[in-house]
Amino acid sequence: MLKTMLTRRGLAVSSTAAAMALALSCAAKADEMADMTSYLQQNMPKVSPDLLQAACSEGKLDILYTNVSNLSKYVDEFESYFPCLEVSAVANGDDDNLARFFAGEKQGSPPDILQLGSQITLVEQVAKKGMLLQFTPTDADKFQSLAPGYVISTDHQAQGILYNTDAIKETDLAAIKTWKDVTHLLDPQFKDKRLGMVDPHGAGGGSYVVAYVLYKEIGADNVKKILDYLQVTVYPGSGPAVNALASGELDLVIGNEFNAFAASQKGAPVQVWYPEPRSASYTALGIAAKAKHPNAAKLWIEYETSQYGNEQISKYFSMAPGRPDSNDVRPSTKESWYRAPESLYKFDIDDMIKSYDNVVAPFPSK
Repeated sequence: MLKTMLTRRGLAVSSTAAAMALALSCAAKADEMADMTSYLQQNMPKVSPDLLQAACSEGKLDILYTNVSNLSKYVDEFESYFPCLEVSAVANGDDDNLARFFAGEKQGSPPDILQLGSQITLVEQVAKKGMLLQFTPTDADKFQSLAPGYVISTDHQAQGILYNTDAIKETDLAAIKTWKDVTHLLDPQFKDKRLGMVDPHGAGGGSYVVAYVLYKEIGADNVKKILDYLQVTVYPGSGPAVNALASGELDLVIGNEFNAFAASQKGAPVQVWYPEPRSASYTALGIAAKAKHPNAAKLWIEYETSQYGNEQISKYFSMAPGRPDSNDVRPSTKESWYRAPESLYKFDIDDMIKSYDNVVAPFPSK
């Protein structure tokens, strides 16, 4: 009898402890939800609290992101505001992301969100094949999109003429005010200078964007003349091209500002000259049609397109935010040589895709 009483007393104590623990847990979750709801009301006021509840019920989020640095820091900040979600995010190149996404889609369990460095590729290879969920975030009208309701571009990077300041002076480039003026690269001060370009044969990336602008603005013949005059070297990526520029192997690179910013911040003699209107390439993301956590994915996109969340993209990824009312806090934008865009180049995407062969024809194939 004594043993039974002790056992029952022990069970009673355990039940009380369990009840107290449950009450504390519920109170903690209630406080957590109150904090998340408060953040939503203050920073994302158009987003329904019902979406937050639904996202928290799913509890997880799986993301394939384009190859950026500091993705974990961006994710950590998101989770600090929405601690009910456990986010798994991986940054890869577009080819790897597409391969993983297609494999998951075939098995019925793709990543919830897919982001690529090329909006064109995401539209052509994924959205048009019915693999993305239809969703329009509340502030979608502030962003660029080639497939509204399916794909949204939350950031971009501009192209320009990157130059080594040990070999080229800003005054040498002063006559190149627009992309039509790029023929000034045939002027005498550039004789024996060496140009680098990123191979544009992989259509859709920033290299193809700038190749298209050159092709449309000065014609294929002039592009070929510049490539020959400046002894062009074609590189497989922007990183190797800018490394060659920083080391003095090259004098000029026509391409993305992203790696130039990184080199400049490390003290390399690299700056950017910007012809107008500003050519820019756009990353883009969408939600998988077969997403396991569609509401969590929607909440992520709502955060990324909010004014604050979009500003953090420039802080962590060194990409220009897509929202015109988000501050661009990239360190290189504070440099004396940086110029904010006067306007963005108006691309004819259909023409860009149809004219692919002509656009890349002047460039040596790798």
